Amino acid sequence: MKIRFELVGPGQIGPHVADLRALERGVTYPLGGGERFFIDHGEAYHPFFSRMGDASFLLALEGERVVGALAGVFKRARCGKESYEGVYLCDLKLAPGHRGQGVARGMLWHALSLSIRSPELRRWRFAYGATMRGERGDVMRSARGVHAARMARPWARLKIWFARPEALASLDAAGCPPFPGAPLDLSPDAIPPDALHADLGLVSTAGRKDLRLVSSGAPWPLVHLAANPGVRGRWGAYLREAGEALVRLQPDALACFALDERLSPQLRWIEGQGLTTDASCTVYALRLPGGPPRAPFVHLATSEI
Repeated sequence: MKIRFELVGPGQIGPHVADLRALERGVTYPLGGGERFFIDHGEAYHPFFSRMGDASFLLALEGERVVGALAGVFKRARCGKESYEGVYLCDLKLAPGHRGQGVARGMLWHALSLSIRSPELRRWRFAYGATMRGERGDVMRSARGVHAARMARPWARLKIWFARPEALASLDAAGCPPFPGAPLDLSPDAIPPDALHADLGLVSTAGRKDLRLVSSGAPWPLVHLAANPGVRGRWGAYLREAGEALVRLQPDALACFALDERLSPQLRWIEGQGLTTDASCTVYALRLPGGPPRAPFVHLATSEI
């Protein structure tokens, strides 16, 4: 059956939520120790995306069944004192029986065509996405031939930690090196007023985006440290303060945060504290004239990945 593409907003996503959640259960990621997890965007699906900015969803439909999906969110980024309009392309997924058949390539070309033809969609100065890495790399490994994804380039690879609050609370902040220059902050608005702890940037996405362990299906309690590490000054002290707050507020949760792999002194410091991780993602970006410059490092809050 022929595949057709349809662009819908949050208000039109309802009839497709069951198919989208089924797609999510079919995509799993390694966690270490043989465990795996999948991502669950909840019963309404769209709130995780629509809370970030102006969200739309490109669906690949076979008849009325969703066999592929891509979310796009218009949101700003910041580098130093400058702000930039970007579009965050995220949550690309395909049904198992439709992988490797050019559906993802068709979706991305369709999205690019829409953005060129529509003034409302053409306002972005750069497009970017974050792809979780599995055992065989990330989703970009399948971008072959004349593929819109090949226009993007890797801008950063982020290591992602899942740490017990007490492990952060016991950190020795002495010796944590300072950060170099101004980062490209892809999440300047990631801390909402109703955050678990707004001053420390502690954000929960429970009900909007849960990581569920494949072994049990139970939601994995996470609290994200969404603050930009480059503007916190004393990053080691910040991690410790965040851990102390979580011990009081939500001791059963794991603290989730990311760091650009180019920050090798900071990586050596945190690994020297006994915190290691196997999880990572790559940020790919396509920059138009007037888009943000390359920066010493990239910040993308894990609450938005």
